Amino acid sequence: MKSLLSFKIGKEKIEIWQVFIFSFLLLMFFVCLFLGIGIISTANKNVNVNMEVPEEELGLITNFDNLSEKYSEEELIKYNKTYNKDISDNYGLLKLDNFEIDLYGNINSSIYRINLNKNHYFLFNNINKNISELNEFFIVDTELKFHKILYQTNTIVKDYSNDSNYEKFEINDFIFFYNKNSDYFYAYKYINGDSINDYYFILSGEKIGFKYKNIEKLFKFLESNISITQDKKYTSTGLVLNNKYKNININNKYNLDLYSNVYINSINNGVKSNSNSIVVTNKTTNDIYSIKEIFKGIDETTKNTKKFGYLKYMYDDMSIYLKYNLVDYPEFNYSEGGINGVLIESGNCTILIQFEKVFEFASQEELNKILENTIGSILNR
Repeated sequence: MKSLLSFKIGKEKIEIWQVFIFSFLLLMFFVCLFLGIGIISTANKNVNVNMEVPEEELGLITNFDNLSEKYSEEELIKYNKTYNKDISDNYGLLKLDNFEIDLYGNINSSIYRINLNKNHYFLFNNINKNISELNEFFIVDTELKFHKILYQTNTIVKDYSNDSNYEKFEINDFIFFYNKNSDYFYAYKYINGDSINDYYFILSGEKIGFKYKNIEKLFKFLESNISITQDKKYTSTGLVLNNKYKNININNKYNLDLYSNVYINSINNGVKSNSNSIVVTNKTTNDIYSIKEIFKGIDETTKNTKKFGYLKYMYDDMSIYLKYNLVDYPEFNYSEGGINGVLIESGNCTILIQFEKVFEFASQEELNKILENTIGSILNR
């Protein structure tokens, strides 16, 4: 009987019950291994799903391309009506509605960088480098309704911690307060400080119109599109566009460069003004130019000769018009005068580069040098 319950492998005597236990443990090992792989696979699938649906969960538009594929013609007519009122009622090369931008400021010797709209979720109508004033952007929900958000920098912030009407949300370094009754929120983030004041970046919005269950998601959404850091690269303050605005094609010979040699003072998508305009400061000379996109051809633009004169001129191999004051320079020519701007043809539109001051010249050589130092700093091939 004993011989049936045991056997030998070499010199070792093996009991049958030991074989059963070993087989059972081996079976359990493979079962656990397959179950574990299945659980990990399911977990990874769940993460991917959650990453793909923030827009639907919150009800916000995160991609403004191809809206016509998602919405009916009637819905888009309503959307465009609001867009034309709040963002822009025209088109053009200089209409920068959901651009990414860096705002640079200084506190004592520290330069801080505020990056807005890296994910292109926000829509802007206008923006200026003075962010101590109230500025605004818009977010759009999946029902195509616009919601205005205000932002600024300040040394004074409101603290609603002890107000029972407000709920507090801490999201990374942002502090958000929300009043459910008035549907109002106020938020701030510390930027930097000096010996006198601390500086903060402030957001606020009223009647924002989101369901209470989505409020915290909304705040996370806003926070994710705003970044504030210290920066050692820039020594001057100003407003800088993303480098994709280095080559804005204005004709078959030249591009407009709003990145390399200028700081941006302000951007305005014209509403009821029939033009888009950007004001820049030359990084080298500190001269200020306004760049305006006029929705008229260059011939029609130069018709008004009551105050200003326009003289056709070849800059490099491109035909431009020199703009000057008729009263001050009645004998204006290529060798003597003063210019306060330049017109460049761009399809059916005209680009007016208007100088803040008059640049006088006493020879054509001086005129060419002026053009090289002004429009040459914002044009490239």
